This record gives sequence, C-alpha cells and structure tokens, in this order.
Amino acid sequence: MKKFVSILAIAIAFIFSATSANAQTPASQSITVTPMVGVNISNIQGDYDQTMDNKVGLNIGAEALYMCNDNLGISAGAIYSQQGFKVDNTTFGIDYVNVPVMVNGYVASGLALKAGVQAGFKVSDKASARGISVDLETASKLVGGDATVKSFDLSIPVGISYEYKNVVLDARVNCGLVSIFKDKNLSARNTSLQFTLGYRF
Repeated sequence: MKKFVSILAIAIAFIFSATSANAQTPASQSITVTPMVGVNISNIQGDYDQTMDNKVGLNIGAEALYMCNDNLGISAGAIYSQQGFKVDNTTFGIDYVNVPVMVNGYVASGLALKAGVQAGFKVSDKASARGISVDLETASKLVGGDATVKSFDLSIPVGISYEYKNVVLDARVNCGLVSIFKDKNLSARNTSLQFTLGYRF
C-alpha cells in the first residue's frame, strides 16, 4: 500500500505542475457524464505470511457529476474493474463492477480532490497458471482449503482529478473495508491504485 501512496503522490505532483489558466471546472448546477478507461494496480492486504505481488488490470466505465455549486460536486458511476493479486507463478483475478459515490471538491480551476464510498459487485474470479484457469473456489479445494470470494465488496476511494478541455485525468486509491473471502479464517481486503482517462460531456 505504501508503494501505491507513493505513486499517487507522484501523480498529484505532476497534475499540479500541469495546472494552467485554460483548465476547466464544470458549471454550477450542471450534470455531466464522463466515459473513462484506464488501468488498475491491485493487490490484497491482510494477516498472512506469504508475499502477494501486484496484478495489473483494466478498468472501463462512466461517472456522472452533479455540481452543487462552483466548488463542490457529487459523482456516481459504474466501472468494470479487473482486480486481484499474484502469488509465485499464479495469478488470481477477481473482476468487479464497482459503483463509487464521491464528493468532489475543486481546489483550483479543473483540479478536484475527491473521496467517498464504493460498492463492488463480483462478476468473476479465477486462478491462472501455466495457461490453465479455474475458479478460485475450485482451485482452493484442490489444496484442501476454501477461498470462496464474497459477491459484495466495500471500499473507500480517495483521489484527485484534473480536467483540461473536457479531458479528465483521474488517479485514486481504493482501500477495502471488508475481507473478500467467505472463510472467516482468511482475512484479505482489496487495495488498488486506479488511473483513468476520460472525456466529459
């Protein structure tokens, strides 16, 4: 997670350096929609001895933004997100449809800080190694365990976005609040760093 925060800090510094007088902020009382696509750097955090490696995946979706006034907006969206983690030579992929609801505070023209809550609905899960893929429940039972993934996830997204001529660059950290596994003996929460590029209509 420390690596994620460091990468986000670099992204924030870059965005601040790019801020110019031509940046845009959506008008007060307006509703806009932003289709977006990007990448995730995901992992899990929990109480276990084995080292988990990051997994890179795609995300695609859209968010709607309502501007309450010139400096404050509320956004909600639906984003298909490829998440998971890696252990040795095995990749564990867990795909979600995430629904973030966030408060957007504009601190400069086009520049917003944001935070909120995100519900995640599992679409699929699988373990892949040497060209063979099976669902996580089946894979775990082969080694005498039960790693059934819950169908619902809950996390806190915190991030920053910058808009220039309707093009929106967004970077956020998603911190899981609940364990993703049904087995109470397995404690593991989703974490991800998400970068997206979108166009506001």
